[in-house]
Amino acid sequence: MSIYWKIFTPAGSKDKAMKVAKSVVKSIGVSHSELVVEPYHKGGFTCSFETIVSKGDWSCVVFETIELAQIIGRAYTITGSIHDELDMWSNEPSVSGVTNIQVMAEKRA
Repeated sequence: MSIYWKIFTPAGSKDKAMKVAKSVVKSIGVSHSELVVEPYHKGGFTCSFETIVSKGDWSCVVFETIELAQIIGRAYTITGSIHDELDMWSNEPSVSGVTNIQVMAEKRA
């Protein structure tokens, strides 16, 4: 299964946003898909990437997702039903240059 990450940064350029995103990925310390950096309509940029969960059953996926997310932020809010999807949001990142973090994982049938 995959974990989908989206970080928000007020960086002034795409290059600076990419630098922030690379810092996040380095902090997490796992392999990832290509970083996608896009302008955010309210200013700054969003940076998205995907990581693969190494464990199999859903409870392990949830645990690993939270474990990794804690490296780059704290005080996550979990929305929706955790039985089918883990969708977390933090306004308290611990990586410089990041303002918000969204982390998602979907249960596959």
